[in-house]
Amino acid sequence: PGCAGRRGVAGLGPPGPPVHRGLGGATRDLDLVIAVGPAAAALLRGNPSALHAPDIEAAALLLDRIPATGTVLFKASRGVGLERLLSAFASLRSTAGAA
Repeated sequence: PGCAGRRGVAGLGPPGPPVHRGLGGATRDLDLVIAVGPAAAALLRGNPSALHAPDIEAAALLLDRIPATGTVLFKASRGVGLERLLSAFASLRSTAGAA
C-alpha cells in the first residue's frame, strides 16, 4: 500500500547506486514508486515496477497514476523543485475532488 516519489540522493558519491538499489527493494510493496533524476534510475534495479522520471517536470506528468486512495510520500530536497511537484499534486487532487 502507498506511493512514493523519490528524488536522487545527491552527494552520495560511490555509495549512491547501492543505496538506490536498496531503496528500490524496500519499496517493492508500495502501489506506485516514481524515481526522479538520473541517479534515482538505479532504484529500478531494486524495484523493476517503479517508474522513472528524469526530472521534476517529467514526474509531474506521472502524478495521475497515483491511486485516489493511495498514501503518498514525497522525498526530495526543495532545491530540486519539490514544491512544484507538491503544487501539481495538490491541484490534481483538488480538481479530481471537484469533479
